Amino acid sequence: MGQIAQFQRRALGRQTCTRLAPYEVKALAEAARCSFLSVAEEKEVPEALGEALRLSEGRRPVLLEVALDFDRRTFFTRGALSANLGRMPFPQRLRMIARAAGRRLVGS
Repeated sequence: MGQIAQFQRRALGRQTCTRLAPYEVKALAEAARCSFLSVAEEKEVPEALGEALRLSEGRRPVLLEVALDFDRRTFFTRGALSANLGRMPFPQRLRMIARAAGRRLVGS
């Protein structure tokens, strides 16, 4: 959801249908009888993935919660616009380019 929201804000200039009511990921894992791991910083990911793989060897599902910095562009948002720009109808393409240029001018 976070990546979709980020894409909507960056590429479309608005965010729609990506807001969820507050929830506890750990409670969801417990309800589904999953092991639960949480990662707050990027440097913790390799260790957490190793632990998740170790836990999964016992044939138990693992839910790994990873906190994302929504201001930092992800792999998905970096490439989605450029990959899809050529597939868009010309008027939509112009609109997307104009929005991106407008954001750059405002940010200068």
